[in-house]
Order: sequence, then C-alpha cells, then structure tokens
Amino acid sequence: MDLPNRVELAIIEARTAFDLQLASGKITRADLDKASKGLDLDAESHATLQEAKSAYTGSRLTLEEAISLYCYLGNSVSVFNRQPVEVKAAVMMIIAALIRPLEGAHS
Repeated sequence: MDLPNRVELAIIEARTAFDLQLASGKITRADLDKASKGLDLDAESHATLQEAKSAYTGSRLTLEEAISLYCYLGNSVSVFNRQPVEVKAAVMMIIAALIRPLEGAHS
C-alpha cells in the first residue's frame, strides 16, 4: 500500500479536525456546509489555482502531489465545487502556502 502524500495527509487532517469539532459541538453540519459553499470557486479562480499548482510541480510539489491536486481541483470548476469541505479546505491551504512566498517577494 502506498503512503499518502502531503495532499492526502492534509485532507485526512482536515477531515479529522472537522469530525472532532462536530463531535464536540463546536461546529454544526450547517456550519460546514456554509464553509464549503464559501470555498467554491469561479472559473477564473479555478484557472489561477491550476496554474499555481503547475508552476510548483517539481520544485515544491512532487509529481504525485501535483497529480493529486489536479484530481481534486478537477478539469472544471464544477468538479472542485462538488468536493467535500475537507478537500476544498486542504487544497486551498496547500495552494496558499505555495503562493505565499511569491506575494512576499513582490512587496
């Protein structure tokens, strides 16, 4: 059995965190549904995230991680928008971590 890559681990961690918060009553399913809707992308944002993922393949992402991100982002915005909230959250956190150094370099 293959070990999970960093993308898969981030999704597992997000799912575990959400499950714990649900179990403790800190959040409700409605809260998660609202958060999921808030993470939906439009076509332009989807294209930007796909480009960011591609830009870091080989340098900060392994090929396997880039493929995982591509699969979760999907080939259209509707694929991503149908993902579970833990997938959306993990993908957004990973992409944010990838582009953050670039933003700092331009300031």
